[in-house]
Amino acid sequence: MVGGPDDLKSEHTVRMVAIDGDEGNGFGYMPSVLWVEPGATVTWKHTANGSSKRVSHTITSMNKGNEKPQFTPKGSAPFDSGVIAGVGPWKDENALRGDLQTHLNGERPNGGFQGPYKLTFEAPKFPSGVYLYMCEDHMFFGMVGAVVVGDVGPNDPGWSPAMTKAPKPMFSDSFDAHLRTIRKTIKNQVSGQ
Repeated sequence: MVGGPDDLKSEHTVRMVAIDGDEGNGFGYMPSVLWVEPGATVTWKHTANGSSKRVSHTITSMNKGNEKPQFTPKGSAPFDSGVIAGVGPWKDENALRGDLQTHLNGERPNGGFQGPYKLTFEAPKFPSGVYLYMCEDHMFFGMVGAVVVGDVGPNDPGWSPAMTKAPKPMFSDSFDAHLRTIRKTIKNQVSGQ
């Protein structure tokens, strides 16, 4: 986790990783929870070393606009990075250069299929609140993250549905466990624990 209700960041980079070892399944966003001020820019970058080299990831908001259950503030826009690839080699590089690279909101400033992906959390598209997002390629392994925009808590409109809505049965046990951990981390920060 980076930041907190009293330590909002104006910008930060989140790394997408696949880690070797016995700790969990190895797929994740680092940090998994990020607190930012309204108007902050978050950059997601692929960590192209170790076992991450050949792994692709996405940053996909859990938003009805992405045909997902709504786990972002009501009325917020969806965001999706498209596929962000590692260093390869790949079986079909042309596919990575085509439709799989299509992104929604945010930007891919280098124009390549290796990212990064940048998004500015600015109202009215992205009001203060809790934004849960996932990797479409690794959601069943529990690859989920959260961006908390502003100093929000249980009495703020942006708290729900991300912090209150029950996960859908489509999610795996690993995803549910990671989601519970992220929610607990955010709640503990808000309560000062």
